[in-house]
Amino acid sequence: MPDGSVAYYNRAIVYDEKGEYEQAIKDYTKTIALDPKYFDAYYNRGVTYRKKGDYDRSIADYNQALKLQPTDASVFYGRALSYRLKGNLDNALKDAIRAIELNPKDADNYYGRGNVYYDKKEYDRAIKDYDKAIEINPNDYSYYVNRGIAFNDKGDYDLAIKDYDKAIELNPQNADSYFNRGLAFDNKKDYEKAIRDYSKSIELNPKDALAYYNRGLVYANKKDYEEAILDYTSVIKIDSKYANAFYNRGNIYLEIEDYVQTIKDFDKVIELEPQNSAAYNDRGLAYFRNSQLQPALKNFTKAIQLDPKDATAYGNRALVYIEMGENQKAEIDHKKSEELSKNPK
Repeated sequence: MPDGSVAYYNRAIVYDEKGEYEQAIKDYTKTIALDPKYFDAYYNRGVTYRKKGDYDRSIADYNQALKLQPTDASVFYGRALSYRLKGNLDNALKDAIRAIELNPKDADNYYGRGNVYYDKKEYDRAIKDYDKAIEINPNDYSYYVNRGIAFNDKGDYDLAIKDYDKAIELNPQNADSYFNRGLAFDNKKDYEKAIRDYSKSIELNPKDALAYYNRGLVYANKKDYEEAILDYTSVIKIDSKYANAFYNRGNIYLEIEDYVQTIKDFDKVIELEPQNSAAYNDRGLAYFRNSQLQPALKNFTKAIQLDPKDATAYGNRALVYIEMGENQKAEIDHKKSEELSKNPK
């Protein structure tokens, strides 16, 4: 091994652990320049590129690593993950299978293939692989979390909750376990337990916008509008471009008849998503209920332009025409609304 290559490699690992990926990549690259057969440098640089989201370069480094060590299961595992994150599930599956063939006693290899099957929506196969991973290593909480997610997506909420319980037992400080258990309770309409788990998830990870958003949905379902508004507002503070948070908060304001705030929130939704026909429709409702007929008419018309099969928008515009005394136009829209309602899109 040429002088200096080890020093660059070791420094790269330090940079990597500190999250300074660009510096790590520079040192891995220098290592490879000094020693083009330095397997670990290719492998680790591939991992670092994946952390940065540069999946093509990650895969290219795994390819080079495999030229040096063509039967290393960890490289197939790593390349499978990069292919999976890139969205190339077929290649990901091939590599995940090969990793298992080379090292059938490594739980992570089954976990990795299970994740590919999950992304392919082959939930039973995913669960079978998570089962095997747990059989080999029953102490990794992440295996239970992901199997729980697969059960949840199948509608097996009780089995999902059982897995999340185990994950929390193994690692009580992991926010994702509480979040996902909250989602399962949410799906079971056990709203109090869902709120409890979302709240714990937020306590552990207060920057998770989705946890606030989901808890806001639960509060809205319970008609606890004040708490829902607070949660959607927290989402917006974390992510000012979270259109659904503005949309849902706007609908709550509409429900409690705060039309000024409703319109402000739908203004923001439309700014973020100019093609969102529902936002125009709901903003139109706020204008209509606030006796602002012309802006209401304009918004319902825009909603129809964006979605000509929206029966609700036609029905709402008919109401505006009635208030304006344009009964013929109202009748046309009313008939169109009924026609679309009988033959939904």
